[in-house]
Amino acid sequence: MKTKRILIVLAILAATALACTLGVGAGTPTETPGAGPAPGESGGTEDSTAGPGSPSATLDLDDPALYNQAGLFKTYRTAMDYTFEAQGPVTGTVLLDSATQIEPYATTLEFYTYGNAVVGGEAVYTFTRILDTQYIVAGGLGCASGIPGVEANPEVMLDTGGMLMGEAQYAGEGNTNGVDTYIYTLTMDNINPLDPVGKDVRSISNGELHVARDGSYTVRLLLEGRGVNVLLSNNPVLEGDVFYELNFYDFDAPVTIEVPAACAAPEETSLDIPLPEDATNVAQVSPDFITYTTGESVEDVMEFYETEMLAHGCTLQSSNGSNATGTATMAFEDCDFGSVQIIILAESSDVTLVTILSAP
Repeated sequence: MKTKRILIVLAILAATALACTLGVGAGTPTETPGAGPAPGESGGTEDSTAGPGSPSATLDLDDPALYNQAGLFKTYRTAMDYTFEAQGPVTGTVLLDSATQIEPYATTLEFYTYGNAVVGGEAVYTFTRILDTQYIVAGGLGCASGIPGVEANPEVMLDTGGMLMGEAQYAGEGNTNGVDTYIYTLTMDNINPLDPVGKDVRSISNGELHVARDGSYTVRLLLEGRGVNVLLSNNPVLEGDVFYELNFYDFDAPVTIEVPAACAAPEETSLDIPLPEDATNVAQVSPDFITYTTGESVEDVMEFYETEMLAHGCTLQSSNGSNATGTATMAFEDCDFGSVQIIILAESSDVTLVTILSAP
């Protein structure tokens, strides 16, 4: 299944491949709000009323129907727990909660980051789409709306089949998130080593895919193991334990999706942030949200802002990334135009996308 590439805050998470593929995980399964018991509680061989048909001995992980909740229900919710732990200690977690309504179309997702994850520290990123209008609220840095090319729907954000391949083996029956399911075991044979995230998986100690007996759609994906994860650790070579659990639940239950409060009446501000001489495709998509492309490398852009932002009284609070990772984040405070976050993403060998977000 072809991995999708999208932008989250026009680069923060997509730059590290979370938004479009799966990671692997290690840790202790946690209870999903509004969901059924964790796999260790329900058990892979729990008896329950059988659904239509009989389970097959193997499951084709390349079948797109496995990931088609939107084609079966009017509404549903999604929750994700993605955690990394390594010696140091180094920890990082991304949690996700989302709700989707198919008709009229609306969806909202909230990402919560902790520890070393993404740009470090605790932050909340909200992505909402109502009909054809999209809104992004990035870690307290204001709202951007109507941004072309930025998808905010779980079908894109959580491309469940992104790094899975081959056939999974039947392991038993259960009831997951209130749905009768067949449970299939995932191993390293099911991880695509050519996928951007799959290549960083070192081992899987526990892997499960819970599929609805009636409808054959994914209800839960659980992966525990070891690997490298720059999204959660901000270190491209550090190996650690990773835990990934993705749940779909509350099918056809009522949801309320509204325009984020930060987007209701945005303040008109003007940014006077320096740009490289070769900056092209410059777009101020909202008063505090600028994007552009440049031929400079990731590290060259970082050096440019380390120097140029001093003229605006800025103090560099954090700087992470390199040419090797193809992505970087920088945070400045005390600028004469407020706080600034800069996200740098190498789109190709000669094109770098830069996103600048500011808060007064």
